[in-house]
Amino acid sequence: MDASKGLGKNLDEFKKMTTELANAGDNEKLSDENEVIILLNFLPDSFKDVKAAIKYSGTSLSLELCISALKSKELELKIEKKDNVENLFVRGRQLVKNHNNNSNNKNKGRSKTPNHRSQSRNRNGSRKCYFYGKEGHIKKYCYEFKKKMQDKTQSDGDAAVASKSYEPSEVLAVSIEDRSSEWILDSGCLFHMCPKKELFTEFQELNSGSVLMGNNQQCNVEGIGSVAIRMYDGMVRVFRDVRYVPNLKRNLISLGTLDEGGYTYKAEKSVLKASKGSLVILKGDKKNGLYVLRGEVVTNEVACIASKISDKGSLWHVRLGHMSERGVLELSKRDLLNEDQVSKLDFCENCVLGKQHRISFSTA
Repeated sequence: MDASKGLGKNLDEFKKMTTELANAGDNEKLSDENEVIILLNFLPDSFKDVKAAIKYSGTSLSLELCISALKSKELELKIEKKDNVENLFVRGRQLVKNHNNNSNNKNKGRSKTPNHRSQSRNRNGSRKCYFYGKEGHIKKYCYEFKKKMQDKTQSDGDAAVASKSYEPSEVLAVSIEDRSSEWILDSGCLFHMCPKKELFTEFQELNSGSVLMGNNQQCNVEGIGSVAIRMYDGMVRVFRDVRYVPNLKRNLISLGTLDEGGYTYKAEKSVLKASKGSLVILKGDKKNGLYVLRGEVVTNEVACIASKISDKGSLWHVRLGHMSERGVLELSKRDLLNEDQVSKLDFCENCVLGKQHRISFSTA
């Protein structure tokens, strides 16, 4: 690795080299652990502490984790180098200033007694730092003080971003308003997730691993179940396979999961709509950069009623000559089914069998 090129260019060369190694074999991709070993041997001496930490960590080697650690180390080296340059500059300027002061004092104090001359030198050379406690510099140019302030700025990064992004009145409104019942339409999460156990209509406790948050913290998944939500149009829809994550701060609806279920979504004029075919299933309004679902979680009693709706839907499906699900939902939406609400039809085996056709016989 060429230290003068920077970590980004060196990683590009490393990926190119591993690709060539994989192509040189039987077109088998190198394992993640082998790529980490090659990368560790590829590092210069400036990354030796990171190399030792990863090598003797005792956990399974991950290329993504290794690259993340190297980027953090590179940032640390850049900050340390910048601080050293600033410290040397301040120290050099201080020496020049002291030299000029001593020269001026010598010229001005030739007619004075030696006692007065020594007092002037002591006064100029005894500048003391009130933070570090040593002489020779002041607090403004103290390296330890700068380092402490820099660490504090990094630890409070999230709060600093929040204070720059919103007006004080908006931040106050966020702190006062209760957002525990809101559901955020998120394109970055893998599953539907909820931190409140009492919102589940069906729940099963299990330990199914963890999820990685945006701040690189891991939250454990302690259960899975179903949550019933009354939408903007009054329909009660049940979200299944919702993960119970107690350490989560907000309720999240995964747009990726909706996409896998055949739904399409589009955001326009601060409104996000998810639909299946021509039927709009849910809507979300944009608030402070996030799309919040129009709806509220229903109680257990309403959820029990909603579980019976599917039976009504199957009954009307048969009554109407096995009408399509879209047609039954449209009739239910217009209150044309004797006030029976239908949310989703169950699987109909007769419909599947009726749509099958016999394959033609092959000619001998």
